[in-house]
Amino acid sequence: MTIRELLAQGAATPAVHSECDYFIPVQVDDTLTLLAWIDCPGKTSYATRCLFMNAAEQVVAQGQVIHVYIEHGRPVPLPAWLLRLASDKEA
Repeated sequence: MTIRELLAQGAATPAVHSECDYFIPVQVDDTLTLLAWIDCPGKTSYATRCLFMNAAEQVVAQGQVIHVYIEHGRPVPLPAWLLRLASDKEA
């Protein structure tokens, strides 16, 4: 489901918390690989977790963003499609 489709239905997933830990310095123009997945589903919230790796495949940073699923301005239980994404790490 796209963001446009979510918003058209009155749904959204605002970020309520974010954090990032940095381990290795990077330079402007360094190429990084980002791995991201949905994790830790709760009743109305979930985490998007991220790993950032350099060309040597070293983890240079890791972070997470906590989102709350809302419809028409109120938190609601996570929809089935989002729970499937959280359970399928290959998605």
